[in-house]
Amino acid sequence: MKLVRNLTLRRPRHERKMHTIMWCFQPPRIFKRRCSRACLDDLFKSPSLDFPGRKRKRHRTDDDNISMVSVDSVEFAMKPEMKRKKRSMPKIASIANLLSPVRPVKKVGHALQRSLSLKNLASTPVLGSNSKHAVTPYRPPPPTPPKRRLSILWCDTVGGHGVPEGMDNCQLRRQEAIFELYKSEEDLIEDLHMVKTTYHDSLKKLGLLSDTELNQIFGHIDTLMPLHEDLVLALRDQRMPDGTTQNVGQVLLDWVPRLENYVSYCSNQVFAKDLLDMKKHDPAVEDFLQRCQDSPFSRRLDLWSFLDVPRSRLVKYPLLLRNIAKLTPADNEDISLLEEASQVLEDIICAVDTCTGRAKCKLMRDKFDYLDDKQKNPLIDESKAVLCEGILKNNRGTKLHGFIFEKIMVLTRPATRGNQLRYQVYRQPIPLSEMVLENLADGQKMGSFKSTFTQNSTSGKNVFKVSFVDTTKGQSHTLQANDEHDKRQWLQCLRSVLPPTVSTPPPLSPRLRTEGDGQEDTMSVQSLPLDGNV
Repeated sequence: MKLVRNLTLRRPRHERKMHTIMWCFQPPRIFKRRCSRACLDDLFKSPSLDFPGRKRKRHRTDDDNISMVSVDSVEFAMKPEMKRKKRSMPKIASIANLLSPVRPVKKVGHALQRSLSLKNLASTPVLGSNSKHAVTPYRPPPPTPPKRRLSILWCDTVGGHGVPEGMDNCQLRRQEAIFELYKSEEDLIEDLHMVKTTYHDSLKKLGLLSDTELNQIFGHIDTLMPLHEDLVLALRDQRMPDGTTQNVGQVLLDWVPRLENYVSYCSNQVFAKDLLDMKKHDPAVEDFLQRCQDSPFSRRLDLWSFLDVPRSRLVKYPLLLRNIAKLTPADNEDISLLEEASQVLEDIICAVDTCTGRAKCKLMRDKFDYLDDKQKNPLIDESKAVLCEGILKNNRGTKLHGFIFEKIMVLTRPATRGNQLRYQVYRQPIPLSEMVLENLADGQKMGSFKSTFTQNSTSGKNVFKVSFVDTTKGQSHTLQANDEHDKRQWLQCLRSVLPPTVSTPPPLSPRLRTEGDGQEDTMSVQSLPLDGNV
């Protein structure tokens, strides 16, 4: 470093730094003869980096540039044999990696794929832009195949041991009946768990339904899963090492009384179905339910099909128990136990039907809209069951919805108000104690008194007539059912609840009916308003 000291003494102060730096980058032969690598490190070492206990904040861009130049310059100075050689490709690639923020591409195929993706991205039209290319609308993927349940027989589950020797056909069928009860319980538990986790929890998490609406739609479905899980465990414990099950009567007799939980669940289904139909008008709820129905786990079934599975399962238990008892030997004690369990089941099903009928009657009564206070009748509020209901047409062709309660018949006109189905009471309800029922023969002319004398009058089929005993209390109604079967149902229901003192005239032949038609209509019109028989 003596040369450096002499040079700095001979030149002014403002030229010392520049001359020193230029001297360091002299040709390799001079640099190698006058200083070593350690001298270079001391020379390029900045005094600001030696502060004890403090780390200097480095600028990324400047430091990278200085480090590249200094390292390459030092290596070039220390290796004079590389002066006339070209820089190798790995070193050029390393410098390119430092300068470019993009990761290096290892394969040519990846580079080609990246270039194609960038090209497609640049050419893709954007919504709202002024591009002439039309944007392709979103198309949902094709539906996946639904999940199917494979039917498994009992003989398929004993593949290792095989069917025991000496088992006749009747015993084999009995094992299949017991296994059907066991397997169907497992399927029911799977469906209930899916309804709870997929539908109930998802609707709650997404905020599509409130807690009150969820409780009304799903009811006490949580209490049904442990009930059926206990039966599965009890039947599994009765299974022998060879796969057969000998006795199930006592297990079923102890378990059947717990099915009383279905009384509250099934009676709530009437209100659940009404609320679910109303919530389907919400686009968000409808979209969620449709997506679930299109998914494989739902087996193309809607939510109501799963909610109705417990009720349909309840009415199948008597058939399953009778089938097991039918295949049980006469000397087996299971026969008496199964018969007793079947009787308990029948009582529970009757209680379910009664409570469900009361709930349906209450729902229908709450949907009635009265145009006049005179239409209100205490017999409607006292009704506890809807004996028959359906669509009817009057002689004007107006579609009516009829209800037969225990003591009164009400005709209504359906109307939708605020996404809710309502029933507007039509005319005056007819108490069954004051009703006259008449079965009209096919071919009877329908219409008002004026239409009977016109050529446009048409013959009616499946027609019957209801009216007051005292014609001053209200109008009579000539009603037409959809078909012969519906007409028979209406007539049987009305005759079963009509008092025995009320006479129902027998149907007249078309000839006699035509001859006396004008006289009967004239007598009825005199006691009715001018608009005629309705």
